[in-house]
Amino acid sequence: MDIQSEEGRPSPCRCPGCGATLGPHLLLPSVSVPCPDCGYTVWCCSRRVEEVLVLDVLPDRTPEQGDIERLADSLAGSCDVPRIIVELSQLDRINSLLLAKLIVLNRCIQRARGKLVLCGLQELVRETFVSTKLDTLFEIVEDEETALDGLLSGNPA
Repeated sequence: MDIQSEEGRPSPCRCPGCGATLGPHLLLPSVSVPCPDCGYTVWCCSRRVEEVLVLDVLPDRTPEQGDIERLADSLAGSCDVPRIIVELSQLDRINSLLLAKLIVLNRCIQRARGKLVLCGLQELVRETFVSTKLDTLFEIVEDEETALDGLLSGNPA
């Protein structure tokens, strides 16, 4: 995964649980290993864009319930209102467990008066959200730029 920073250099992939920089061996497809620093299941990489947390979901990974709760508690406990983008462009399909975890995360963020936006859905992933009517529970936009514009302006994307 090569995420570009604002300076044009690749941004390091960080653990959503503790913020530690993750090595490339943890990002290999279908390798489910915990963060060596905190034990968090590495199902996504986190990065900050201004006041927004972007979670880049990794293919073939599903978070544990405790990991979602830990992330939600951490965000709710921060002094900022949580604003999160879940970037799904690396997924060509999505399983029911990940869908369930995203619903839990969205509810936790809403309880903290925050906002979660999904973006980058490929066709099959988008069809899954529509056919299950989950597109009515989430704000879904085309790309990260649109999501950032909406969250940073305070307007729906």
